[in-house]
Amino acid sequence: MQPNKDFQPVCTGILFSREIDNKDLLDGLVDLSNRGFLTISDESNEGNQNKVVRVKVIRNINYYEADRNLDRILLELFLGGDKSVFLGKEFSFNERIKYNRRNKKHYKKLHKEALHQLVLRGYLNIDLPLPLNTPYFGDVIMGIFFIGLLLIVFGIGMSILLEDTFYIILLFPGFVLSLISTIFIYLGTKTNYPLTQKGQEFINELKNKNINSA
Repeated sequence: MQPNKDFQPVCTGILFSREIDNKDLLDGLVDLSNRGFLTISDESNEGNQNKVVRVKVIRNINYYEADRNLDRILLELFLGGDKSVFLGKEFSFNERIKYNRRNKKHYKKLHKEALHQLVLRGYLNIDLPLPLNTPYFGDVIMGIFFIGLLLIVFGIGMSILLEDTFYIILLFPGFVLSLISTIFIYLGTKTNYPLTQKGQEFINELKNKNINSA
């Protein structure tokens, strides 16, 4: 089974480990170079054990092409901003990697987009906790969370204003509602992306190729 024509190497890394490492990023840049968007040069000095990779954008990625979204985010990761025009920009892969380790914003953006592309292509499923698949469930949970906060604020405010500790009892249901809703909100961020049969077949094929080429 062959991957889709725009199946970027970053997506392959996500399929295997659900993570993006430096090799996936470099493979993604090499893929862009092969497709005529970049030039990549080795500027390592003799005797220097650290490989220095210099990258220059020679062809702009059309901002309005939806299927190029992952490519744009990959370049945003290295160019340090949300840019629609990359033509002529240059950067050192090594230097940007060091910087990006401290700035996780675009890593998360790239990771999210790669997962989205794999789901659209049928290689991954979205596996949410069952209650979170219910329509409007998230809105209900957020409503409960704010009701809990209002009870807490109201109980504290009235106790101070009227100097009556009776209103302190409102803190208990307020804390309970806020705690329960916070737990469900947390669970909502723990989305799983299990492999589909198509995704598993693709991974098996890659593993077999690696074994045969070894």
